Amino acid sequence: MSARVFVHPRCHEGPAVGALSAHLQGLGWDVANLGVGPKDVRGRCELVRTLGPGKSGGLVLQRMDGTQCTHFRDWPAPLGPEAA
Repeated sequence: MSARVFVHPRCHEGPAVGALSAHLQGLGWDVANLGVGPKDVRGRCELVRTLGPGKSGGLVLQRMDGTQCTHFRDWPAPLGPEAA
């Protein structure tokens, strides 16, 4: 089963991000490319994998449900499963 994983707002920044990473690493998850994604227009953040730079210049992120999106600096994260 796969699902989108939203991160609680208290874990978006500061020491809580480190605690979240330490917890995920303790569970055996590979946190080298795993992290809290950018906020969307509703202020929510998701747990995402960083796949690398995209062809259009953005950063390709993969959500926990397997969908991918391209994020551009200073833009909110896309709400839908695919980047526009």
